[in-house]
Amino acid sequence: MIKDAIVCLYKEGDVFETRPTNTDGRAVFFISPHPGTMHVTVTKHDYGPYEGTCLVMGEDAGSLVQSEPISYPFSFNHATYSPRTRSVNISYQLPEASLVKIDVFDATGRLVKAVANSPKVKGANRESWDCRAESGKKVGKGIYFIRLNTAENNAIKKVVIY
Repeated sequence: MIKDAIVCLYKEGDVFETRPTNTDGRAVFFISPHPGTMHVTVTKHDYGPYEGTCLVMGEDAGSLVQSEPISYPFSFNHATYSPRTRSVNISYQLPEASLVKIDVFDATGRLVKAVANSPKVKGANRESWDCRAESGKKVGKGIYFIRLNTAENNAIKKVVIY
């Protein structure tokens, strides 16, 4: 569940309805298409898209709706510095549960900090780097690179600490 996202329901290329999610990350639809499978897409700025299907049952089935994911594509959504908290928020999405390693490097390519090296769940994940080196000392202003590695994917994002 992602708050402030846009949820789209469609079938065979025809969009039935789109709605924003509420503060709980839910979207409620009142639709009356024929029973069957509909496609669901959830999008939000700086997040990888979620795609899935839901089964729409007739009124005699109590309007039961079930949702099953089709895919979560790999996406390193963002590494954003917050000067207020002096930390970097890292957001990414995994197509399946994986061992994730996240490292921070300075502009010369030296390892500054190992942020994560642990199993993570399928779907959306977040980490935070407190802008400290392995020694515990705060890093200086400058350009840093966040590298995210899994067994199948890797990506790098640049972040500026000021």
